[in-house]
Amino acid sequence: MHPVSLKIRAFLVAFTSAFLCFILLWMATLMLVHPKSALPSSKVSTNTPTDSNSSVYLPDPSDCMNLLICEDSLSPSLFFLLRFDPVMGNIIIFSFPDSFNLNLSQVSEPAEKIYQKEGISGIQSALSETYGIDVEKYLLISRESLPALLNCFGSTQLNLSEDIDLIVDGLRITLTKGLQLLDGERLFCWLRSQTPDSKTDQCRFFSSFLALGINQHRSLLLSENSNKLFNDIVNLSNTNLIFSDYDSRKKAADFLGTISTEPAVSFVPEFARNQDATLTLSTQDREKLCSLFGADS
Repeated sequence: MHPVSLKIRAFLVAFTSAFLCFILLWMATLMLVHPKSALPSSKVSTNTPTDSNSSVYLPDPSDCMNLLICEDSLSPSLFFLLRFDPVMGNIIIFSFPDSFNLNLSQVSEPAEKIYQKEGISGIQSALSETYGIDVEKYLLISRESLPALLNCFGSTQLNLSEDIDLIVDGLRITLTKGLQLLDGERLFCWLRSQTPDSKTDQCRFFSSFLALGINQHRSLLLSENSNKLFNDIVNLSNTNLIFSDYDSRKKAADFLGTISTEPAVSFVPEFARNQDATLTLSTQDREKLCSLFGADS
């Protein structure tokens, strides 16, 4: 077990569980959208409709959305930027820590200071000024919302490389090496035990885990429960998302075309450390980030 502070672990686990619940809401839309072009890691079915006269929904750039997510607190530890891109057939996940440098009003500062002074809108503006990325929507999730949010999704399958001892409800249990199906409580404990010390490693760990979770639970939303689930998550969060943001994208579910079975992909750059301990991106990763998140040219 990694010696991570309880405060950081509590936030990260609460955030991840809540975040996973929320992004499931978009799977019904993204899973039935024709991937015009997909990242190499996406798996695409080849069963396409042959009737050229069929009336189908074709996504366009207006269906894309960038969403900024973090803990609803005075000092979020990590920030997550998501891009829902039905045109490309992908959900892109990018996580950055509070020491990540951004520009706001032509001043370069770590995200932590920008957030403390300007709140979530400051981070949105800074991403626009620094990278040209338009981020209109945000979602803030509190630790207190975790119990209710955990009830919004089912068990998760993990392939463990070794036996892991956990304390669940005051009892010590051992998860044996190999495939394990974890309910919400066990998943909570597993995440808490595996969270790395380094914040850059945390970005890598949680981005990869979230991609796994999205791809594995995508079928959850292919039912009449999606509207209720959206309302439940939004009501348990602080957000400027409204129902029409979700409802307008459900047209993609009518598209009878190729289905991407693994649309979620994490973008994990190598952060460069500055002399003042803040982090930035290399020129190559900066260009990749801008390309993936539809930055203004």
